[in-house]
Amino acid sequence: MWLLPYSDLTPDQQMAVELPIDTHKVIIGPPGSGKTQILIHRAAHIVNNFNLKEDEYKIFVFTNVVKDYIKSGINFLNLPETVVSTFDHWCRIFYEKNIGPLFVVHDKSFFKRVRKKVLDFLKLNPSFQRRLSFVMVDEGQDLSPECYEIMLLIAKHITVFVDPKQKIFEGGASEEFIRNKLNLKSYSFYFLNGYRNSPNVAKLASYFIEDEKEREKYLNQVYAIDKIREIPLLYISSDFEDEMENLAKIIRQRLILNERIGIIVPTKKILKEIYENLKKRKIPVEKALATHLSHNTCDFNNSSPKISTFHSAKGLTFDAVLIPSLTEKAISWIDERVRKNIFFVGISRAVKWVYISTLEEEEPEEFNLLKEAEKNGDLVIKRYDEDGISFKMTEEDEDDFSVL
Repeated sequence: MWLLPYSDLTPDQQMAVELPIDTHKVIIGPPGSGKTQILIHRAAHIVNNFNLKEDEYKIFVFTNVVKDYIKSGINFLNLPETVVSTFDHWCRIFYEKNIGPLFVVHDKSFFKRVRKKVLDFLKLNPSFQRRLSFVMVDEGQDLSPECYEIMLLIAKHITVFVDPKQKIFEGGASEEFIRNKLNLKSYSFYFLNGYRNSPNVAKLASYFIEDEKEREKYLNQVYAIDKIREIPLLYISSDFEDEMENLAKIIRQRLILNERIGIIVPTKKILKEIYENLKKRKIPVEKALATHLSHNTCDFNNSSPKISTFHSAKGLTFDAVLIPSLTEKAISWIDERVRKNIFFVGISRAVKWVYISTLEEEEPEEFNLLKEAEKNGDLVIKRYDEDGISFKMTEEDEDDFSVL
């Protein structure tokens, strides 16, 4: 189970859980600082202190995948699953309940129009305002500015969890905007340490932080003890079939180690291709994929590998993260301003180890940073015409293999 008991949280994390609700709060921290852990425990803390009912508060997330992920943990704190919702789904339900029937149109602007109408309705109807005692907001940098306009009208207290380095959705609010809108001069709590990523994972992720001072600060935050002596691996394959064969091999190796595996890809089309290819190779994989209007649920409490897009993987954590089919063509559609953030988000989902694969002569331009990482000893690069893929193990892991 990924959700820790309150007693296992660090003193700083416990302090953030118990922050008073006299003013709104913005909590900032790097990947692995426990923001999602704090969010859930903070919600339970406020609910228990004020004896709130389930219709008096909400936990807002950006995607249905993160919604399912959080739902898999909150039952252990006796919080009902109904309190977790994407913000756009809440707006849709509010509209249908209080404004009128809603004809769903499958286009990108649908939810933007719904948010605008909900905001206008709330401004004109004070009796519907501040009915919620509090809302918790996960990945607050990905919600649009108008979402905060709405939340200020519906909730008495707002706690927002933010990491500006993980901003990959177009139209997301800046940290400065969020603080100003919540009438805060500065953030309420800033975590200095990330406890999830091994130093080897963090080093690789850091190559995709452009600002040198921010990069140094991020690396100084990594607090995890590096028990796993594994360097991330980049594999350059000869073709798609070769790439799938080696991906399947890696998955089997990590499953023997009893690790939680996340396969993260650039697009839904690639996700479908890889999912079908792994099924042919008898590799059990569950889709963790979401859109605004529909999603595939998966069980985050079982050991099956999960496959997701970069955008749907936001907020998730895995022991090993595998990023196949990372070619220039696959990510050419992504805005130039957030392409490095995409790499950072994908790599930082990993606790222990990262594996990346691409096709020969189709590497994205960002691979120049990976070649720099190889020169510095922070990445191993292997080609299809070299010896087979391997990875370093601890002595304990080697003992596990010896009995198979």
